[in-house]
This record gives sequence, structure tokens and C-alpha cells, in this order.
Amino acid sequence: RWAFCALSVCLSRRLAGRVGMADLVSGGGSAGKSFVFIGKRFRDFGIALAAVGVAVLVRLGLEQVTPEVAPFVTLFPAVFLAALWGGRSAGALAVVFSVGAAAYFWLPPERTLSLSMEARVNAFLFIVFGGLTVWAAHRLRHAESERNRLAARLLSAQQTSLDCFAILQAVRNQSGAVTDFT
Repeated sequence: RWAFCALSVCLSRRLAGRVGMADLVSGGGSAGKSFVFIGKRFRDFGIALAAVGVAVLVRLGLEQVTPEVAPFVTLFPAVFLAALWGGRSAGALAVVFSVGAAAYFWLPPERTLSLSMEARVNAFLFIVFGGLTVWAAHRLRHAESERNRLAARLLSAQQTSLDCFAILQAVRNQSGAVTDFT
């Protein structure tokens, strides 16, 4: 009942035009944030499940053409895409789903979740490199959002200085990357 009330308040504000789409997504209050948090988790779960599901189907199709395909060959792109589209939690879920699928379908002994020592090493290495893949996708998402933030500030500065002359100076961090404008 509480989540329904939060959703109806957010939707009524949105329909009334008092709140932008960003406020609707962010929840616009503590009740809405809880509701959106739960919705984001379901979305992340769906993204991870869909990415791994497609990767497993592609891998099973490849098995028909060439039986000697590496177990995780299609699962690495699935983890990367899940992390890129859904964030860290979707990427982590994709790693877990991928290990489960590979353990059941391709790691010896097949069609069971018990693993031989060689399969455990393969699964461990996939978890490590899958985690690094999720981290790289997270950093890429963060860099893109930072680029968008800086581009919006620069555009705002340009639009407000149409009738005058403005000098923008880049503020750089210790590594030399532009972090802001003054």
C-alpha cells in the first residue's frame, strides 16, 4: 500500500507537470526512492538474465557448428553489456548467472553443478576477469556521465554569454584531465 501511494504521488506530479522525468526516476521523496530502488533491482536482474540468456543460446548454437568452443566465450560480452546497460549490480548478477550456466552446460562434469578441480579454476578465473570487466564498464559509464556534466556546463556558459565576451579557464586535476571550468 505504501509503495502504491508513493507511485501514485509521483505519477500524479508527473502528469500535472510539476515534476520532470528526472524527479520521477529519482523518486521525488523517501517513499519514491524506495520504490524506485526496488524497481531498479528488478531491472538489473532482468538485464543480467537477458544478456546471459542470449549468450547461452548463442553458445549452444555455436556448439552445433564447432564443438570445441571455449565455455565462457559468449559470456564475457554478456557481462560487459549487462554492466554497461545496467550498472555494477547488473554486471555482478551477470557474472553469477554466467558461472551457473557454464557450470551446468559446459564445465566438466556436464549437466550438473558439481565441478572438477579444472572447472573450479576456470570458474574462479572467469569470476576474477568478469569482475574486472564490470569495473571497466562502471568506469566507462562514470566517465561518460562526467563528460555529459561538463558538456552541459560548457553549453550553459556559452548560452549565457551570447552578448558578451567570456573567458573560460579549464580546471585540471593532478593527472591533467579537465574536471571543471571557471
